[in-house]
Amino acid sequence: MKKYSLSGFLIRCWVLLFCLFQMVHSFWADWEIQARDNFLFHLRTHFSDAWQRSASLYGIFPLGGTEPVLDSRMVSRGKKTVLLISGLDDPGYAWQELGPVLTQNGFSVFVFIYPNDQSIEASTDFLYERLAVFSKNSSSLALVCHSMGGLLAWNLLTRPDLDYPGKVQSGVRPRIDTLITVGTPHKGSQLARFRIFLEIRDLFYQVRGANVSWLHGLMDGTGSAGIQLLPGSSFLQGLHQRSLSSQVSSHVFLWKICGRLAPFSGYAADCLGDGLVSTGSAQGLFQGTGSPVTEVPGSHMGMLRKPFGKGRKLPSAIPVILNILSRN
Repeated sequence: MKKYSLSGFLIRCWVLLFCLFQMVHSFWADWEIQARDNFLFHLRTHFSDAWQRSASLYGIFPLGGTEPVLDSRMVSRGKKTVLLISGLDDPGYAWQELGPVLTQNGFSVFVFIYPNDQSIEASTDFLYERLAVFSKNSSSLALVCHSMGGLLAWNLLTRPDLDYPGKVQSGVRPRIDTLITVGTPHKGSQLARFRIFLEIRDLFYQVRGANVSWLHGLMDGTGSAGIQLLPGSSFLQGLHQRSLSSQVSSHVFLWKICGRLAPFSGYAADCLGDGLVSTGSAQGLFQGTGSPVTEVPGSHMGMLRKPFGKGRKLPSAIPVILNILSRN
């Protein structure tokens, strides 16, 4: 008779419980998001010192800068301004190659760093608040968004309570004339269930040399965003029901970039997409806007980053992004 070790048995039990949890997870997803958000609120309230230390890492930063932009005088006049918005559990890792390329080509580049594990709605509020620094010195703003960052931008432009077009007209928020999404899961991604592995990478990336507490891994959110990224979530359903107002669609140029890992076409290749986001999900949303779609070879992160940082050739999405921004 074949013998099984205790560790093997425990691993099988863990995998079984994980699969069962994911199967029934959707039945209480909205309640779970609310519970996670409430826990985060109380955590930040009771450990306010730890939260303040973590909060110092967030905001809109000049590319390569360590101090957030808090005043419009810190924004250069005359240059085309580009704001880079990364996705779930990514503190700007995606922009390490695109950012310098844009700077070399005359763009004024900023990076939005935010608590990317909290709810997308909360992150949208934070983005809306911080965009005020561009309202005076920048005639227009281009957003380049990777993964979940594209959902933040779409949410920002379409949320009725924010009334972004009205705020632009009144001069308290900058006009956004270009929105580029790269590998954005407009229709969600099942692999968001495994966000814990991205969270570990995010935690190590952010705490290097930073004066943060041992609670920092929770201060940036308790996983609400990962639930909202699942296909069919209430957040995505609501997002799909909204469209750009005529005030926005008349001057915002929309472009979607999606990656393709498989060297062949067909249903299987479309499902695989860039490895994390299917082709259909990356091409979704923006209904009725006639927004162009560009397919490039590469993985979800490989579109923007060289494997292990090696090689001379630019990642496939970077020349496309540069070309779009140079024309608009």
